[in-house]
Amino acid sequence: MSHWLRAPGPRTGSAYDQAVAGLLGLLPRKLRRLLRWLLSPAARWVRIPAALLCFVFSALWFLPVIGLEYLPIGLLLVARDVPALQEPVGRLLLWGGRRMRWLLARWSARARRWRARAQRAG
Repeated sequence: MSHWLRAPGPRTGSAYDQAVAGLLGLLPRKLRRLLRWLLSPAARWVRIPAALLCFVFSALWFLPVIGLEYLPIGLLLVARDVPALQEPVGRLLLWGGRRMRWLLARWSARARRWRARAQRAG
């Protein structure tokens, strides 16, 4: 299971830094390098339009390929340039990671119960 979805350990750094590390841990290597570059100071003029594109793509959540998965990336990119947003965005994304972990555990338990019922009935 990925870094973001594991049970939280001792906290180090700000919530924003933890959220960035968690998101980078979920991404494949090429996307991880791209996001690291986008978060660097040299990429500011690319980062702002990229964040806006992520927001537009996340608004198209009903389409099969484009969806809400772009929203956390857009939030991280905007928060890099707006320091007042870093802590709230970090906390929001960490909460989302905890919520995802809870949902996955709940769905796994439900699937195990369904399989057990099916085996008993079959």
